[in-house]
Amino acid sequence: MMQPHRSRAAQAEEDRMNSARRSDRLTGVLALTAFAALLGVPPAGAQEGTIALVGGQLLDGYEVPPIHHAAVVIEGNRIVAVGPAAEIEIPPDAEVIDTRGKTMMPGMVDAHVHIMILGHGEYADWFPWFEGNDDLVYETSARQLLAAGVTAGVDLAAPMSSLAFRDRVNRNEVPGPRLLVSGPWVTRYAWNFLPDELRVLH
Repeated sequence: MMQPHRSRAAQAEEDRMNSARRSDRLTGVLALTAFAALLGVPPAGAQEGTIALVGGQLLDGYEVPPIHHAAVVIEGNRIVAVGPAAEIEIPPDAEVIDTRGKTMMPGMVDAHVHIMILGHGEYADWFPWFEGNDDLVYETSARQLLAAGVTAGVDLAAPMSSLAFRDRVNRNEVPGPRLLVSGPWVTRYAWNFLPDELRVLH
């Protein structure tokens, strides 16, 4: 049976989506693995198989010149080989992701985040809406952090439900960076617009 003719626009859109998926994997696999090692804890979200990121520029974070046309080989959750692509042996069973035109680097740590807060206006309007939409906000915040290359974040104030979300990320149920979560604020200010759960320790 003949396949219907595909327009150039449709093919271009498919190529764009595939490129976006590869970029997501670059952030979620390479950077997450690198910073899990930096933090000395097992990475959240187990990966399976072998992945080779080949062709991009590599910044290793050690203030040395970048490696052009580099290769990074990842087995499961561990980076096993890094260097110029011409010097790295790519396992025959590896999934090869073309990173030409991209920069590969370790993920970043954001030392002050609030996964309960997105772009919004007045806090007095935001917090009433947040209650009942906390999972949606947490998941959106986590994706935004990953999209920005942040693979570990320190959350300095959020309801107790943020701890449950952290655990969901650790179980690989939702995508997100590794989160170190403080729970509710401890504050000397009586901010009456805060949810009750955030004012309990006042």
